[in-house]
Amino acid sequence: MSGRGKPAGRKRKAQTNLTENEEKRQRDEAPSDHDVPEFIQLLASDKSENTNKKAVWLVGDSHIRWAGERFHSRHRDTFKNFTISWDGQSGLRVEDLHPVIQLGMIKGRTPEIIFLHVGGNNITSTNQCKTIRIIKSELQYLFDIFPNSLIVWVFILPRLSWTREVVDNSYQKKMNSKRQKINRTISNYVLSFARGRAILIESIDLSTPGMFHVDKVHLSDVGNELFIFSIGEAIASFLGSDIKFIKC
Repeated sequence: MSGRGKPAGRKRKAQTNLTENEEKRQRDEAPSDHDVPEFIQLLASDKSENTNKKAVWLVGDSHIRWAGERFHSRHRDTFKNFTISWDGQSGLRVEDLHPVIQLGMIKGRTPEIIFLHVGGNNITSTNQCKTIRIIKSELQYLFDIFPNSLIVWVFILPRLSWTREVVDNSYQKKMNSKRQKINRTISNYVLSFARGRAILIESIDLSTPGMFHVDKVHLSDVGNELFIFSIGEAIASFLGSDIKFIKC
C-alpha cells in the first residue's frame, strides 16, 4: 500500500505545480499600469478639476511665455472663471508651430478660445510671403482640429530693435513695415472665418519705450501687465458677444 501512495503524492504535487504555473502565467499576462500603451496615456485630458470653468489656450513665442510667467507669479484671480494655459516658447518661429499645436491636441485640450502670437522671430530672416503662407496653413489646421473653438490672431507686437547690431533707422522702419503687412494679411484671413477673431494691442507701441524690456525686444513688467489685461478684455468681448475684432 505504501508503494501505491508515492505516485499519488507525485500526482498531487504535479497538479499543485501546474496550478501555480497557470496562476503565474495569468498574472504575467494581466495588463498592468506600466503595460498601458504610451499613446493612451498621452491622450489623457488635462481638463481642469473645475469642469464649470472655460478653457483658454494661448500659444506662441516668448511674449506668451513671459506674460504667462508674470500671470502665475502674481497669483491673480483676473481669470477666475477660466482655466488658462500659457504655451509660450522662447525663439519660436512659424515653422516650429505645428508640433506645438499637435501636442496641445494630444494632451486633450478642448479650449473655448485659442490665442496665437507668432511670427516676430521670422521678421528679419524669412521671406514675408513664406511667413504668411505658413501662418495661414497653421491657422487652417487650428480651425480644422478645434471646430468648436474661437481662434484669435494676436497682432505681432512691435520691437524697439529688430537686431542686436547697430543699424540705421531705415532698417528698423523696414522691419516694422514688414510686421504690419503680415498682421494685416493674417488678420483679414482669420476674420474671414466665422470663428475667427483678432486683437490689436495698440497701447504697446514704439512711442512708449517703458513698455519694453531693456533688451528692446521683450516686454517690461508694465508691458506684460498690459498684455495680460488685453487678453482678459478679448476673452470677455469675444465670448460675450459676436464682436470679431478689438483694439486695446
